[in-house]
Amino acid sequence: MLSLSKKVLILVTVPVVFEVGLVSVVGSLLVKVEEARVRAAHARDLSSRFNRILVAHFRRVSLLMVRKSQPNFNPETSPEEEELTRQVQAGLKDLREACARNPGDSKGWKDISAAMDRVDAVFNRASETYFKGDTVQASLTWATAQNDLAKAFRLASQIANEDSQTERLNEADYDRNKLLLETVLKFSIPASVFVAFGLALYFNQGTSSRLRKLMANTTLLAMGKAPRDTVGGSDELAEIDRLYHVMHADLNTLRQRERAILDNAGEIICSIDDDLKIVDINNAATILWGYESDQLLGRRVLDLVAETQKSTAQKVFDEAMKGKGSSRYELSIRTADGGIAETLWSLTWSPEERALYCVVSDISERKRLDQMKREFVAMISHDLRTPLTSTLSSLELVCSPHISISPEARVYIEKAQNNLQVTLALINQLLEMERMESGVVHLDYDATSTKELVTRAVAVVSGIAEKRKIEIKVPITNYDLVADADKLVQVLVNLLGNALKFSPEQSKITISEELRGAAGERLRISVTDRGRGIPPDKLAKIFDRFEQADPSAAAEKAGSGLGLAICKAIVEAHHGTIGVISDAQFGSTFWLEIPRET
Repeated sequence: MLSLSKKVLILVTVPVVFEVGLVSVVGSLLVKVEEARVRAAHARDLSSRFNRILVAHFRRVSLLMVRKSQPNFNPETSPEEEELTRQVQAGLKDLREACARNPGDSKGWKDISAAMDRVDAVFNRASETYFKGDTVQASLTWATAQNDLAKAFRLASQIANEDSQTERLNEADYDRNKLLLETVLKFSIPASVFVAFGLALYFNQGTSSRLRKLMANTTLLAMGKAPRDTVGGSDELAEIDRLYHVMHADLNTLRQRERAILDNAGEIICSIDDDLKIVDINNAATILWGYESDQLLGRRVLDLVAETQKSTAQKVFDEAMKGKGSSRYELSIRTADGGIAETLWSLTWSPEERALYCVVSDISERKRLDQMKREFVAMISHDLRTPLTSTLSSLELVCSPHISISPEARVYIEKAQNNLQVTLALINQLLEMERMESGVVHLDYDATSTKELVTRAVAVVSGIAEKRKIEIKVPITNYDLVADADKLVQVLVNLLGNALKFSPEQSKITISEELRGAAGERLRISVTDRGRGIPPDKLAKIFDRFEQADPSAAAEKAGSGLGLAICKAIVEAHHGTIGVISDAQFGSTFWLEIPRET
């Protein structure tokens, strides 16, 4: 079977070849008709030229005879005779040139032209002799031209007869070619239609019907169904159809694989239409909620939501269907056994499919763990911190100057006090960290300034700086902002405390400030030390809980690993960011950047 490209080539080439042939035949006939017309016109032109020469010559002879017969004979040539002589010579020249342009002209016209040249020359000599008074010699000279003149008339008459016969033949040839041309034109239209319809029928039988099968198979494939008819042959259409069948088999395999993955997923995966009806759902719903898939298909998802959250859920799904990216919401779902499952929904709206694609995670266990953590924090706060605080107060009372104890006992009691203070500080930091991670970060926004924040923070650590002979260089700038001053002072104290721990004695710590953004809408505060820096592998985790820059540091420099995590929580609560730049040779720079207005 011919390929599709060859069929298209035939469909295009055959009409073109047919039309080219038709145009060639018509053009050939037109050329023949035009040649016959040109020949006839040329013959008439030569005859007309010869007649004009004869008329001019005979008029010239007549004027000469009239002038000679007048009593007052004037031997001078009149202007009219000169004009006629010029016309005769010019006519002879044109006749020669016309014969030269058309080598196919008969030899008779060339002979006529030569004879008339001789007649003109003889006439001129006879006229000169006649006007000199030698009439006899003039008559004898003119007599020599009579033979040429008679020859010219005889040839002209013969050519006229030949031209007449040729014209009749040309007319017959013209009529025959004209009739043939009309016949060709008359049959060319039906022939063109026949060729066009024949090719269309051939193309339809060989291609169009197979294209319809291919389109039907394409529609079935788009619907997820198997292609029915097979497009036979070995051309491109047959190859596409074979690919469709292979594609359907591959898609079936892929769907089965996807279905197996979905059914074995630990999370519920489903799709919901714009009426909030469940269109498809995996088998995880049976494990997590106790519903079979058939019980959920076609059911509105709001029917599964707990009564107290139905209005909230409606708003959640309406907002998700506005197509503003992916959304995550927590909803309580009623299970088949009447219980409540706490779930986290990730919703993505597809405007093309007009459907919500959902991934639902069961977070009941996480909720239970969060509750246990809150109870544990409450237990630490009440059952552990209270007796430790009471014990610390008792030890402080024992160490007071009003009670006499031995120096050895005082040393041990002071060590116990220090350990209790460290333990209480750790408990307080843990409680504060848990509150912040739970979103319970209360900020008291008020107008303040960087000078106030830096002054308060430096005042807290100035004693340690003086003891270690470390200079703290404060900025001369001062910027206004709206923030929780106490929380930001806590951050700066923590950063300055870390810098003092790891800076060598008699070094310098620099606090700097700068405005960021096109309009200075953000404020950055940096604390730079000249310590040994932070290892590169610790930079990414330095703000995580219980992470330390150098776990092998001495006990007096070691911390709980919660200070920087608390700093990060406070800065992020101000909608800001915190980071560090460190170098082993030049020390570390901790910076925080927050908006100047809430």
